[in-house]
Amino acid sequence: MAGVYISVDPVGALRQTRGEMEPDPVAAATFIQIAGAAGVAASLGTESSPIAERDLRLLRETVHTRLIITIPAAAELFGLAMDLRPDLCVLVSVHPLSMVPRSGIDLMVHHKELEDSLKALQNNGIRALIFIDPQPEQVKLALQAGADGVVLNTHSFSQGYRHGGSDEQVEQAFGQVVDAIKLAHRLKLRPWLAGGLGYNNLRAFAGLPEIEHLLIGHSVITQALYVGLHKAVGDMVTMANQL
Repeated sequence: MAGVYISVDPVGALRQTRGEMEPDPVAAATFIQIAGAAGVAASLGTESSPIAERDLRLLRETVHTRLIITIPAAAELFGLAMDLRPDLCVLVSVHPLSMVPRSGIDLMVHHKELEDSLKALQNNGIRALIFIDPQPEQVKLALQAGADGVVLNTHSFSQGYRHGGSDEQVEQAFGQVVDAIKLAHRLKLRPWLAGGLGYNNLRAFAGLPEIEHLLIGHSVITQALYVGLHKAVGDMVTMANQL
């Protein structure tokens, strides 16, 4: 059974389109928790990010399950992350903050510098995970860097599944994720999944109890426009419980 963490970033992005105060990611987080999610996720970025510092501070006060902050691996943001003291941080590749990162951090390049970042967070009592592509060498380097776990990037699988990639392409992308899940589990790295997962493709991962948690945002918030946030989150939690 995998726990589901719901990102409120899409709620913040919708708010940005009108420059208004609503919809409020903090209010959405309340409904997400009531509906049974394991926790709430939000991104820490600059002023152009859909999630403002005000949101993050209120989330820290009001989230009574677990709060995850996704943070670009940029040193200038770590001070605020440690001040907020989330339950976990996920380090992601630096990217334009209006976009979801499509690729994981390349630990072949950034291995050494991330060691210090991970230690800084962990020394302040914050568990730290790394968002990586599902490749064996990346999983092994995450272990060497001292990560508490890995968030495996499922974007390639999700895109191929959603947009009609060939059976061979989808199967190859799926196989890479499964292999990375099993390797991370053997290395005691607590594998998470994130990247385009939703109601139409999540069942592909049934029968993989090694999956620790799921980090999902866009698909749930989109579904909530049709059926309401409580039902959208509840349906996702039910699906995750069946993995």
